[in-house]
Amino acid sequence: MKHSCGSAVIVDQTAVCESSRLLDHAPVGREFGFYLGRGLYSGIGLQYRTAIQSWWLPSNEERLIELSALLDAILLYENLFVLASENPPDGDRLTLRSALLDRGILRVLDTRPYSHPISSELESFLANAHSTGYRLDTWHSLADPRAVAQTVRACLELSTPPSGWSSHYEPKEDLAEGLRGALEGVLADRWLVERVKELEREYHKDPLRALALELLDHIGYFESGSVIAGISHLRTFVYWRLSEHANMPFSPSLRRLAEYHRMTEYVRESAQERVYGAVADAFRSTVSEVFEGEQPAILYLPPALALFLETFRRGKDITKSVDHLREEYAPLRKMLAKYQEDISNSATLGQARTAKRKFNESLTRISEKFDNPHPAFVNQALDIVPSVASMAADPLNVEKYAENLVQRPVEWLRNWWLNRPLSPIFKLRDHLLALRDYGNLLQEATGIALQKEQIGIVLQNHVKTNTLFRHLGRIPGADPTDPHAE
Repeated sequence: MKHSCGSAVIVDQTAVCESSRLLDHAPVGREFGFYLGRGLYSGIGLQYRTAIQSWWLPSNEERLIELSALLDAILLYENLFVLASENPPDGDRLTLRSALLDRGILRVLDTRPYSHPISSELESFLANAHSTGYRLDTWHSLADPRAVAQTVRACLELSTPPSGWSSHYEPKEDLAEGLRGALEGVLADRWLVERVKELEREYHKDPLRALALELLDHIGYFESGSVIAGISHLRTFVYWRLSEHANMPFSPSLRRLAEYHRMTEYVRESAQERVYGAVADAFRSTVSEVFEGEQPAILYLPPALALFLETFRRGKDITKSVDHLREEYAPLRKMLAKYQEDISNSATLGQARTAKRKFNESLTRISEKFDNPHPAFVNQALDIVPSVASMAADPLNVEKYAENLVQRPVEWLRNWWLNRPLSPIFKLRDHLLALRDYGNLLQEATGIALQKEQIGIVLQNHVKTNTLFRHLGRIPGADPTDPHAE
């Protein structure tokens, strides 16, 4: 099942729902759990439910960032896909989400064709990390790689999780319920800081191996709040692999952004030297020419959040405000889709560079019509390709992946290189600054007043996350041409 990756993107259900909850004045903080329904996760124990209400506290300030990024995706893509296995219990009450579904903009991705390969990758991913001999707590008898993978497979197949864990209770049911629900934890925690330091010497700063062990660690403590972070890690893994299997870019939510970039940037930085050489040979070109073609294109976007709020302020109609954005900036979506098509139809690297040049020229002309445009970057993904990963017993081992990739036939390498999906890289800092810039407009449009204290917390968390991931890859949201950008 392939989609036109120039006109479709996978978006985080969290981003869609939190954007909708902002406009619908949904409660924040401890009241949020009761807003979703007191019966939610009723079978998983009081401690778990308390963690949901007290740890995962979506603020309006964070929701505004999600709305800003979501509106950018609405401008750029014809279709936004979400996962059915994460259908929120309050989904039918969310106005923006319902409007996007009714318009056919938001669609549910059929994950069933990918359930087996992704769960197989996950099981190998966890099992290889678990078999390294690294000391894990005795609780980890509950975090069995095969059982976790089976549960994820059942969720992707939209079926009932299989039995498999012999225990006095059934944590797999809790895991499946969490994966299908509205749980998101804080991925960048102190555990990761300490564990990465310990793993650096043995795994050479391998963030994928660290992620697998961290995931097992969190799931192992199944009766504590750490399971929320474990579920978030699992979702991030699923999104990562779905993006590759479905050949569509993924736009992560705020809390998932750093973790997702940690994985993808590690793959790019670790494999690109070997890959560039193989691609250069396949096209009878040079590595410098391949590198030149990989430089991201600058994409100037209109201030979608301000435009949406201004339209909404005048008419108080969410659907009409979405329609206005879609109609006004349809040329952007057509240009991005045309760029993807032109690159895919190229026969040489020179033709691909010509397509990029024409795209940049068109963007320059159209961006002159925007007031206060903000920059993003468009790059082609370089990640672990499923058809190559399946060749290895350890499919997500980056070194083995690079070795297998360069052994593929020349024609395959050419087709793969030119058909990689385009992925816009948004400057998260712009969305964070929008918290300050659009506070008055948000209040005029919705009656919601932003809190300076909460703005500070969101900004501090962003800085903390960037600091945590800095030595593991490029800072999320920074200029992709400057690996040292703050």
